Amino acid sequence: MVYRDFNRTIPLCFKLFPLWLFLAACGSSGPPPSSAYLPPSATDLDILGPIQVCETKGTSERRLRGVSIEKTPWGSGEELHFQVTNPRNQRQWLFFNDDDILVGAVFRFPEGIDLKPYSVLRDTLSQLPPTMEFYGDATNLLRGSEPATMTLYRTGDQNSTTQYIVREKPGEDYADLLLTVVVLDPYERLLDGKQDKFLSLFPARSPAGSKKPDSQRPSKNNSFLAQQQFARGESAHFGSCPGQANQTDIAIDAYRRAIQIGIKDPTRLAEAHHRLGLGLRNNGELPEARKEIEKSLQIRPLAPHVLNSLGTVLIQMDKPSEAIVPLEKAVILKPNYALARYNLAGAYEAVDPQRAIEQYETYLALVEDVPEESTRAALANDRLNKLKQAY
Repeated sequence: MVYRDFNRTIPLCFKLFPLWLFLAACGSSGPPPSSAYLPPSATDLDILGPIQVCETKGTSERRLRGVSIEKTPWGSGEELHFQVTNPRNQRQWLFFNDDDILVGAVFRFPEGIDLKPYSVLRDTLSQLPPTMEFYGDATNLLRGSEPATMTLYRTGDQNSTTQYIVREKPGEDYADLLLTVVVLDPYERLLDGKQDKFLSLFPARSPAGSKKPDSQRPSKNNSFLAQQQFARGESAHFGSCPGQANQTDIAIDAYRRAIQIGIKDPTRLAEAHHRLGLGLRNNGELPEARKEIEKSLQIRPLAPHVLNSLGTVLIQMDKPSEAIVPLEKAVILKPNYALARYNLAGAYEAVDPQRAIEQYETYLALVEDVPEESTRAALANDRLNKLKQAY
């Protein structure tokens, strides 16, 4: 799963400043999450069917016309729960965010799906290290028999994570699939396939007329709501649903709401301020962007990628001398931070050309074998040659 930079959706910033600075700003949102590189996710078992993550609730409901659906709140979004008797007697849960976008789907197969016919999926699972192993029904231990072992595997594609929970029966040479979760990356923390509501081994009642115990409903406390808004902001910021409109505005709204509700984790709170600042910057609201990024640095003053963002905003505000301070700090904290070196060189051009030359040379040395930096490297080389000719 590779998070893509949200800045590809900001034509306004291209109009506000030169190409070299556009490239600098558009790469300043920080490194991708650690889950960015997961194993292959190929499968020959069609779990989602016609349903697709990122589709609208209206589209999903049209696909489910005639199915008895139970609708319940899911924090500030909505959950749809239903049962499909054919072909696998499966239970399904669909989860929609504030914008009525499908962000996650859970498929529970009470009878299990024998994986023998699905060689591609079995090959994929064989490449994945188990995320967790646990017993399916520990009461069997009390009766003197060995319970089935459950194994949770995780994989994914560019924007989403897929969880598989597989049951291996003792003494039998086969495994079957009990549960699958497909979820946009930012929402995975909120949709864990190990939740009791999904893994209950008791026979399922028809969703129509049934009532979920309160313990199975998602928490509506501030922590859950804040996490939900943060995930909504991340989804918009990283373009998890490429066709979704107004992603900059959604990200700004979501991060603001997450901050207002209250994020307990200081690291996430700092990043919410940072990314709110990036959204405001993308909308051309530079003074407000600066304030939010500085709030982030008040919480985590030694975050190189945030210092780099502050530097780019200050350059856009035509304050290169002020931009040098956070950019110098960023490269001191992370000497091989190529993008910050590039931005620092741009800031130095107006006030100290010789130092600009040094920083461009350092940047070019750092990205010599990095194809993704080829466009920016060409601009840096052009600027370097012009500076050398002038000085």
